[in-house]
Amino acid sequence: MHAVVSDFQKYKECREKNQDMYIRPAEDRQLRRRRREVRRAEIRRIRRKKAVLIAAVLLIVFISIFTALAAKKTEAVGIPLYKYYTTVEADRGDSLWSIASDYMTPGYKDCGELIDEIMAVNHLQGESIDVGQKLIVPYYSSEYKD
Repeated sequence: MHAVVSDFQKYKECREKNQDMYIRPAEDRQLRRRRREVRRAEIRRIRRKKAVLIAAVLLIVFISIFTALAAKKTEAVGIPLYKYYTTVEADRGDSLWSIASDYMTPGYKDCGELIDEIMAVNHLQGESIDVGQKLIVPYYSSEYKD
């Protein structure tokens, strides 16, 4: 018949033989619980580091965008532009688009805006022009002219 040996007896026998091989179930549970807590703490640390890294990257991106926008506004505001008008005679093959692209300056968003202004200044009803027709073309310059 087998004798029932308790955990405490097994532990006591191992201790007497100077063996640290046997760990009581209660100690084993505590050890597993402690390891689980350490793992969870490590996971929380890693998640916190990721969150801080993502926040730092987003902050750098936003600062870069706002700096670029501010620089662009400063560029536009920093250099004074003066509006002038010149007279252009339409040659063969010229169109309002080709003339506008020749006189396009930073004062206008795009060629369409300049064409609208050319049409308004010259009282044009459509975009067609004739050879030899004289047009007043506005343009901007940073140079002040008397």
